Amino acid sequence: MVSNFISLPRMKNKNMANTTKDIFVISCSILGDQNNLLGLAKALANEFGGKVRLINIKFRSRVLEALYLRLLQQKNDGGAWDQIASWFCVGDIPAREEINGAFVISTLGAGEIPAAYLSKLGAFSIHLGELKRVPNHMIDMVISHPGHITKASEYRLPCAPSQINHEELLPHDERNDLLVAFGGDAGSLIYSTQFYEKVLLFAASIAEENQLSLKITTSHRTGTKNERVIQEYINKNNLEIEQLVLFNRGDRASMSSLLNNAAAAIVSAESVSMVSEALTASAKTLAVFEQSLPKERRITQFLEEQSSTDQILLVDAINTPRIDLKSRRFPSVSWRETFLAAVHNELNKKVTRTAA
Repeated sequence: MVSNFISLPRMKNKNMANTTKDIFVISCSILGDQNNLLGLAKALANEFGGKVRLINIKFRSRVLEALYLRLLQQKNDGGAWDQIASWFCVGDIPAREEINGAFVISTLGAGEIPAAYLSKLGAFSIHLGELKRVPNHMIDMVISHPGHITKASEYRLPCAPSQINHEELLPHDERNDLLVAFGGDAGSLIYSTQFYEKVLLFAASIAEENQLSLKITTSHRTGTKNERVIQEYINKNNLEIEQLVLFNRGDRASMSSLLNNAAAAIVSAESVSMVSEALTASAKTLAVFEQSLPKERRITQFLEEQSSTDQILLVDAINTPRIDLKSRRFPSVSWRETFLAAVHNELNKKVTRTAA
């Protein structure tokens, strides 16, 4: 593998290109990461056919999990793996005939061992994020998270994968929405009430100046307290809002539907996933922060990379300058071609190794 594969040629794999094997996604409890996995899965489904299947595999105990990992690391490739899996695991355990030649996508430590097991049964395994529990040779392809330092054995995408469907996006000259997407507190980062109010004031002025309809969405990290702040500010200032999605109130709307008509997006800077979704949707993207960028290095690295290539504009919500939105160009960031080129590259390597 190589650390940066933007220049990799796209080589179709003759053995896989015409198959319709399913894509198994190992369920993840973190919504942003699960969205990333489903984005990768849908890209594979469009390329190779097959259905996306979300599966949930859990070990009966930590002790059994550790023992099973030891067994997986043995060189024995016999046919007993699928027979003994139920002794160690519960949940959606695919049969060998379903998984052989299929794709498996995982993330985080909880997904590593199930992915290694399914790879042992003949799946092509793809893991998003650094491997911490299983050796690299047990997973066919590892993709680093945006902003992370990419190891020699990993691939890197220009932004986080997502489920944004380009076919649903309106042409740039027909878009008339401004989307505000709030993430929320993360680690040592805690947004003040003033941050939410300033972002709303900034967004309202941008929408009015550019004759855009204003849409607002929150996430699970925004929290009910901050959603009340948002709602009260909107009511107090009589803001014209076309759509308000308050996640913790139970509202749901996909980012694809919210971004398909978005000429621009204002996104809280700590959310790499939502910034990536705005970029993938080719909306003019303003990443807003409170006085300083998030302290977590991977987030700052990602933001600085996108800013240095003029894909996003970094804006301090507390001291917002006047922004000439019309002069901003639409971003041109795509992770799909990069990802699929890498998959074809690794599939061809695997076929060559198997033939040898």
